[in-house]
Amino acid sequence: MGYRRIRDELDGHKGIHVNDKRVLRICRKYDIKSNIKWKPKSCTRGDRNPDHIAKKLFTP
Repeated sequence: MGYRRIRDELDGHKGIHVNDKRVLRICRKYDIKSNIKWKPKSCTRGDRNPDHIAKKLFTP
């Protein structure tokens, strides 16, 4: 979780009103970082969708 989500959790669910700069400062002090999951993007289409494969026009 990032500092913004931590601040939103504290403010919304716990009822603790704190500034996001304070949460960011505490996160930096204790080395709290978010885990951002990302999917690598590819320039080619996947094999699961064979719509892009051309038909064989010439047979030897």
